[in-house]
Amino acid sequence: SEQNLPSAALVDIEKLELLSEEHTLDMLFYRPQEEGPDSKVVKLKLFHRNEPIHLSAVLPMLENFGLQVIDESPYRIQCSSGQVHWVMDFSMLHSNSQNLDMESAQLLFQDAFAKVWHNNLE
Repeated sequence: SEQNLPSAALVDIEKLELLSEEHTLDMLFYRPQEEGPDSKVVKLKLFHRNEPIHLSAVLPMLENFGLQVIDESPYRIQCSSGQVHWVMDFSMLHSNSQNLDMESAQLLFQDAFAKVWHNNLE
């Protein structure tokens, strides 16, 4: 159903279109535009094929990065092909987000996340 798509649905759909059998997970780590420079809020979106990712699978990793999850919103999106995708939208507090360079954090995070994720699956 359309109404449960978040406003950033277009970005999400671009990300979802990148998913494939080989590439089942993608992510976006960012500071929401509506948050001011002093805000501790950061967001992580995980894009995953077929089934949702449960918080318990990623929590230890997030906590490792000094992130505290305050909210989790899963969205299920079914493509016209019948392929099901999940967008897991985590809101988090970062104890030190003023000093967080989002771009380098995103790269570090994606890299670490991908490594941990693939190890978990093996």
